[in-house]
Formats: sequence, C-alpha cells, structure tokens
Amino acid sequence: MRRTLAWNALHLTVLSSFAFAQPLFDLLGKTPEFFAVRGSRAVDIVVFALVVIVVPPLVLVAVEAALWLASVRAAEIAHLVFIAALAGIVALQVVRDHLTSTFVVLALSAALGAGFALLYHRTRAVRTFASVLAPVPVIFFVLFLFRAPVLELEGTAKALTIPQPKHDAPVVMLVFDEFPVVSLMDGTRRIDAGRYPNFAALARTSSWYRNATTVHEHTTEAVPSILSGLDPRKGQLPIAADHPDNVFTLLGKRYGMDVFESVTQLCPEHLCRRQKEGFGSRMGSLADDLEVVYGHLVLPKRLEERLPSVSNTWQGFSGKSHGDGDTAERGPLLVSGNDDIDRAVGRQMWHDQRFVWDSWVESLRPRARPTLYAIHILMPHYPWRYLPSGKQYGNSLSIDGLDGDTWVKDPWVVEQGWQRHLLQVGFTDRLLGELVARLKREGIWNRALVVAVADHGTSFIAGEHRRSVTPANLPDIASVPLFVKLPGQTRGRIDDRHVETIDIVPTIADVLGVEMPYKPDGFSLLRPRPLPRVVVREREGGEVTGEEAAIVRGKAATLARQVRLFGSGNWDGVYAIGPHRELLGRAVPRSAPELDASVSIDGDSLFRSVDLSSQLSPSHVTGRVSKGPLDLAIAVDGRIGAVTRTYVVDGAHHFAAFVPETAFRQGANRVEVYAVGAGGKLERLQGGAGSESTWKLQGKTLRDAAGKSVPIRPGALDGVVEDWFNERESIRYGGWAADTRRGRLAEQVLVFSGNRFVYSGTTTVGRKRIPFHGKGPDDVVRIGFVFDLPRAAIGDGPLRFFAVRNGVASELRYAKDLPRLR
Repeated sequence: MRRTLAWNALHLTVLSSFAFAQPLFDLLGKTPEFFAVRGSRAVDIVVFALVVIVVPPLVLVAVEAALWLASVRAAEIAHLVFIAALAGIVALQVVRDHLTSTFVVLALSAALGAGFALLYHRTRAVRTFASVLAPVPVIFFVLFLFRAPVLELEGTAKALTIPQPKHDAPVVMLVFDEFPVVSLMDGTRRIDAGRYPNFAALARTSSWYRNATTVHEHTTEAVPSILSGLDPRKGQLPIAADHPDNVFTLLGKRYGMDVFESVTQLCPEHLCRRQKEGFGSRMGSLADDLEVVYGHLVLPKRLEERLPSVSNTWQGFSGKSHGDGDTAERGPLLVSGNDDIDRAVGRQMWHDQRFVWDSWVESLRPRARPTLYAIHILMPHYPWRYLPSGKQYGNSLSIDGLDGDTWVKDPWVVEQGWQRHLLQVGFTDRLLGELVARLKREGIWNRALVVAVADHGTSFIAGEHRRSVTPANLPDIASVPLFVKLPGQTRGRIDDRHVETIDIVPTIADVLGVEMPYKPDGFSLLRPRPLPRVVVREREGGEVTGEEAAIVRGKAATLARQVRLFGSGNWDGVYAIGPHRELLGRAVPRSAPELDASVSIDGDSLFRSVDLSSQLSPSHVTGRVSKGPLDLAIAVDGRIGAVTRTYVVDGAHHFAAFVPETAFRQGANRVEVYAVGAGGKLERLQGGAGSESTWKLQGKTLRDAAGKSVPIRPGALDGVVEDWFNERESIRYGGWAADTRRGRLAEQVLVFSGNRFVYSGTTTVGRKRIPFHGKGPDDVVRIGFVFDLPRAAIGDGPLRFFAVRNGVASELRYAKDLPRLR
C-alpha cells in the first residue's frame, strides 16, 4: 500500500504541477507587482510556491489513503478520477485558446483528460513517463524563485552619502495627478483667482513656471521621474529598488520623512515607515485573489469573462471591499500594468482622497530635525466626484463618453466631462488652501521650500485620446502646473522658460546646497537651462515630441475653448453650460403641456429627503428618457437649474446635468425634466422625482409606481454586484447588469433594503466587457453601474439588487463576502 501510494503521490504531484503551479508561476513570475501591492516578503513567496506545489497533490493522496482503508478498488478508481481531472485541466489551458464554445471546450478537455487516464491505467509507458517527470515540480519551483524577478522586491535603496546640506529648510513637495495647467487659467493666461483663490495665492508668493511639461504620459513612470530627476526608462517598476537615486535617499541621511506615496514606493522602508499586515493577512489576501487569477488562466473564454477583472488592479479581484472610509489609509499601494493609468491605479482611486489628504495634513508639524513633507495625491484625477464645496456626488464615478481611452465624437459629452474635471479642480484648490493654512499655523510655511507640481495632464478633444499622448493632444497632456516657493520668498513671479518635471530634484539640491551624488537628467531651475524639444514618453516605449512654440500655441487654443465654454471668474459659467442657457433661473409655467415621453431619474427617491448637511450632494442629476434626441431643462421646485441634452448609450437616450447646490432645500425636493423645443417652449416629461415614483417588492414580483407588475425570473437577465467601498456617510456599490442573450443593457437596476425600495439607477458607467452571446470580444459592451447609497437610506435590511428590462426582472449575483447589511 505504501509503495503504491508513494507512486500515486509522485504522479499526482507531476500532473498537479502542470495543472496549477506552472500557469501561476509563469504569470506571477513576470508580475512582481502582484506580490508588492500586498507587502509580500520572501518568506511569503516561498510559502506560496511550496503550497501550490505540495498542497493539491497532498489533499488528493490523503483522500486516496482514506479510501484505501475502506476499499482498495475505491482508492484505485479515485486515483484514476484524479488523474483524469488534472489532465483535463492541463488540456483545458491549451484548448481554451483555440475554441470559442464553452461546451465544446469543456467537453473536449474532459474527453482528453479521460483518455489520458485510460492510457495511464492500461499502458505502463505512460506511468513510466510520469515517473520520469518527477523532477518537474522542483524545476518549476526553482525557476520561479530564481529566474523570475519576484525576490527583487526584497531589495531596497540606501540613503545616499552626501556632504552636510548648507541649508536645512523644511521641504514641502506636492504632486497632484492628471492636472493640465490650462485648467487653472483665465483668459489672460493667469491663475483664475475667482475659482482657484488658493492657487492664485500660491502664485503670488512663488515662482510659477507657466510652460512646465512632464516627461511621461503615465503616473507610474511620471512620478518616479519627478522624485528622482531622471528620465523614465522602459521596464522600471515604481519602487526603490528600480529607482535607488531619488529625493528620499538624497536627503535621507539628514532629513526626516513625512511621506505618502499613492502608487509608488520610492521611499525606502528604513526612511518611510509603512503600515504592515501580518503574515496571515498577507497570505489570506494572496489566496483570495489567486482564485480569480487562476480562473482567468484556465476557464473557457465565456466563463472567464464573468470573473472580476484583474486588469484594474493587482489585488482585491475577489470582490473584497476596497476600503473603509472611517479611517484613512496611509499605507502605500503599488500598481503597474499595461493598461491606462485610469485602470492601473483603480483600487487606490476608489479611496475618498479627502481622507488621505486630511490624514497627511494633520500629521504636519515642526520636527527636531529638518523634514521632507511629501505627498502624491490622486487629485484632480478621475473619478470626478467632488464639487468645489468639498461635497461629493456619488451617482456617476466613471466617465461618460469614453470608448476605452478615446472620447466619443459627440462634443457635448466631452464638454460635460470637462465640466466635471473643472469642478474637481475647484476642490483640489480647497485642499491646497487647507495645507497652506496648516503650514502657516505650525510655523513651517515661511521657512519652507515648497514645490507643487502635477505628473501629467489630460485632454478634452472629441474623437481623441483622453490620456494617451498623441501629436493632437500633446499640449494638454504635456503641460502641467509647477510652482516653487523658495525659503523666505514672499513675492511671486512668472517664468515662461520651458522647464520639465525632472528639474525639481536638482532644484531642491541647489536650494539646500547639496551636491548631488548622481547625475540627474534635469537641471536646477535657479540656473540657465538648455532649450530642448518637448518630449513625452509613452508606456510602450515610443515618444511624442513637439517644438516649444507649438506647445504654447496648443495651450492657447485649449484655453480659448475653455473660456468660451465655461467663462472665468466664478463658478456660474461652469454650471451654465448646455443649450438654451437663457432659461436658467426661470420659473417653469404652471400649465406646461406634457410630452409623450417619460423620464427615469437615477436615485429619484433620494431627492425626497435631501439633507443639506450631508457630504453627499444632490447636484448631479442623471437618468434616461424614453425618446430622443432632446434638449432638456432640469427644474428643481419649479425653477430651472440646469440645461442639457441627451446622449446615446447602447441605443438608449441618457442625460446628465449639474444643478447648483443652492437650488435645493432641506427635505423634499421636486425634480422635473422638460423637453425644450423651438423658441424655448417647455414640455414636461412624464415621471421625475416629484411624481412619487417608487417600486414595491412583493414575493416574486416587482410593482412600479403605476401598479404594473414586473415578474422576477431568475436567469432572464444577468449581472453581478462585484465590489463595494465604505465611506463615512455612504456605501458605494459597483457591478454590471444586462440581457446577455439579446445583447442589451438593463434599463434599470433597483435596490431594496429588505422589501423597502431604496434606489434606482441606470447602467452607464464603464466597468468591464459584458459577455453578450453571439458577439465577438470586440463587440461586447464595456458598461456597468456605480451607486453611492447613503447609510441613512439603506437602513438595517439586507440589500438586494434587481435588473429590469422589457417588463422582466432578475436578481443580480453577488461577489463573495459582499456585505448584505444584515
């Protein structure tokens, strides 16, 4: 028995290594970010590799041994079943890449597995071959640990040995994200003091380098260049081991560190203390995510598409909460991937940046030794969800009008994205004001060297890339704000030389009197600088270049468009965009005719109980109408607060508009939508947040406000609530819903707390590719939903989500561990 079990264990280990270890080792050996984001140590990686090699066959052999005690025949059958299953999994990894039918893939893989088991049972040569492969698990293990770069993550960077700085001024370094400098300007090319008073105040006491440009289009390459003064090089990870020469190691021998890095880890651990998870937590996180990663490696394509995406982040795939809004996370997050930065830093962007910022600002105080205070904050980077007041609007956390990274050709949708960006820049200005006030209270401001910069810009050109640099959008992506306040500086100046973000660290060294122990690619801003062409590098290794004069002309053109669309000087012009602006502020007629069309407003139930003291603002009004295209007017309590027009998503007519916060009152508000015809004629659409529209959940039926029954049929519609994020006053849920058989999106997603109706919303948020039957991978729709549900509205009942389309409803599936609030 022992001899037989030993041979069985050997053969199962070999097949298990091909089924489980090899695909996982091959992928993760090339992607050390998977381990870096959860702070994995060498011991974690070794344990992970051993578990993958040893545990699966060990479990199978244990089952065989238990069966052997009862029946030798049963043990032999079980062994052949295990052999067939493992061989089938190996076959599945090959077959899935060549066939599209899920049934055919599974059937063929099962047949191949069974055939291999039959040969194994009847042919001694196959068993001998399996024995000859005995070294394979060890080879896989050794190659994973020593040929792959995972153990490089244990490397660090030491503080550089430099002479004593001549000056010990505090250094304050702010790195904003996705922030074109034009967003700050008025029509005279100065800071718009009416909208951005704190940036204007900074400009009055610092040097504003108005023609500063970045050197890379993506955050995880652009930020390391800012922090090191070195040009980015392809293949580098945003970690200290790949960037040992940087501002932290430059000053580390002399300066203390108060640092928060959102998506990089350039400050070595011995200089910047980080929150660390225990071994159990790290391995638990690893195990949770490996379930999803392995599914992407072996499942048929159609089943794989139903899994949570692994391209958005390097952890949290399994549907775990993306954070807890009650406490600000100060621990760093490292991500790196081949997708746009919009997705590559996705997990960190779900955080309420207010908590991150507040936690860092509150830590600032004078220290016994000179200190570098530094933060990279993901502001005003999307998701655009903040108003200048600091309040959030939670019903649209993605970007309407994007197909991948490219704006659609409808200029109105692009203008609305630009509007949301500018509103978030207003909030970013508010954060800057809080920081400056803190530095002044603590007596740091006057003595400090202060640098404020952004990693890259963003662009708002219909039909063009929003984030990936091209010759057409180069002026918008390249041009970033850069302010430098020297110690004791009280008067501002504008410097129109072309400078680059890699000039910041050489400037810090120059101001402090530090001789740099490595040769930077940048130059001190205090000295004459060469006049190179503007060069912005791409992630794939290419670059886009332009003459400085062309960049200046391009910025001027963008600024002219911005002023024409949004005005300057106050926020009225930002809110007052859209057709028929002359209607804004007017009272709607009491007897406006009713149009033969209906409207569904997202979160309409929330307008009936507005809390003006809440951090959630009702300002962003979104929804869909039954026909279009239409020009629309949004009225709150009988007065028009916004004008807009519809846009098309999956054949349906949707709308979005910002109503000024001052238009709402405490408690119940009546929100109505009017179609605007020739001469400004108004026709009211049926429905709205004043129509007492609600839904009832009664057993296996939903009933709308008119009493119409909608049957709940499992499987009629598909979708899943994939993830969530806890905020102080709300819980944000995200997922997707569709009729995958007919290739159409759900019309609405309804949320109930127990049997009580809480929320209704539409699916217009880009999330993942929905696997529509009968469509190829390039035809499926990348769409979903994100709802911010106030805790007060949710109550104590378990949450249930239902998709509705064409008079039928289905309850959505739920990710593992999704909180049901029981």
